[in-house]
Amino acid sequence: MDTAGKVAIQPIYDEQVNFRPSFRGIAWAKHDGRSCPIDRRGQDMPGIACIERSPLGEGGAYFKCVVEP
Repeated sequence: MDTAGKVAIQPIYDEQVNFRPSFRGIAWAKHDGRSCPIDRRGQDMPGIACIERSPLGEGGAYFKCVVEP
C-alpha cells in the first residue's frame, strides 16, 4: 500500500516487501519459494536473477504501516 492507502503492488507475493534506502528502489519479494528483485511498481528487475534465499537474511517480520501527518 502507498501512503494514501491505495494498492501499489498487487498482493501476489508470499511475504511482505521491504524497500530499503540502501537497495535504491529494489526490494526482494518471495514468490513460489524464491526471492526475486522487484522495483517499486512490482515489476521484475531485468538482469538480476531470483535466488533461493533472501539476501537480507530475514523473513517473517511484520512492519506496522503508519501514515504521518
